[in-house]
Amino acid sequence: MFGRAISGSKFLFGADLTSGPDLGLVWVGGLHLGVGGGTFVLQPVAEVHYRFHLPVPLVPWIGGGVSFKLACGSFLATNLALTFRFDAGLEYQVTPRLAIGMQLV
Repeated sequence: MFGRAISGSKFLFGADLTSGPDLGLVWVGGLHLGVGGGTFVLQPVAEVHYRFHLPVPLVPWIGGGVSFKLACGSFLATNLALTFRFDAGLEYQVTPRLAIGMQLV
């Protein structure tokens, strides 16, 4: 009745768009793509982050939210899931409107 679950570690990359002030509480929407273990993952994300101030162009943050995960694996295996996320990250402000960052979910 139920198929095999797609699991394991994946390398995710994507883009996030923030709405709100530069620091403090911000809304985040994003689209993440992932690969690994013979699987492709498509994951739209909606989160809330709290961004902290440092006297350098690095911005640490913590957050949480939800995402819909569509994973397509080998042998036509496909999973669809609603996930709840808790994450933390660090961004480097390249320009006032563009940052490069990393996160741990």
